[in-house]
This record gives sequence, C-alpha cells and structure tokens, in this order.
Amino acid sequence: MRRIIPVICLLAAFTTNAQTNESLKAQAAQIKQQIDSTNRSLEATMNRLKQSQDSARTAQIQKDAARNGEMILRLYNERQAKQKKQMFLYLGLGIFFLAVLVFGLMRKGKKKVS
Repeated sequence: MRRIIPVICLLAAFTTNAQTNESLKAQAAQIKQQIDSTNRSLEATMNRLKQSQDSARTAQIQKDAARNGEMILRLYNERQAKQKKQMFLYLGLGIFFLAVLVFGLMRKGKKKVS
C-alpha cells in the first residue's frame, strides 16, 4: 500500500501535466501573434514619435532661422548707423580744416599787402 499511493500520485501528475504537440503549436502560434501585434503597435508608436520629433526639430530650425535673420538685420542697421556717424565726423573735420586753411590763407595775404 505504501508503494501504490506514491506511484498513483506520480502517474496522475504526469498525465495531468502532459501536453500534446498540437496544443504546444497552438500556444506558440498564439504567443507569436501576440508578439507580432505588440511589435506592430510599438512600430506605429515609434513612427508617431519620430514624426513629432521631426516636426519639433523643423519648428526649432525655423525659429533659429528667424532669430538669425533678425540678428543679421539688426547688425546691418547698427553698422549703417556707425558708418553714417563716421561720415558726418569726417565731413565736419573736413569743413573745419578747410575753414582753417581759408582763414590762414586770408591772413597771410593781408600781411603781405601791408
């Protein structure tokens, strides 16, 4: 009796846990379908993420281009203002030295006459 009970329990465990080859194939097919559907959903998510990153990158590039354009325009205007200021300075100095030359020539001419 002591030997029969463990043998019956052992045989019962083997028969209850045994799986047929067809059930294993069915489970493998089901698992493969689940993996494929998960892969498809992950690929779709990655594509959407890539598109959003591309649109964000494009928006950032457009912002940078606009900012750079504004900066170039500001630098151009500053340079124009500096050149204008320099032109007036040179023009003023030229007129001043012309007046000094004319005044000096007029004074020399008067001294020779007297």
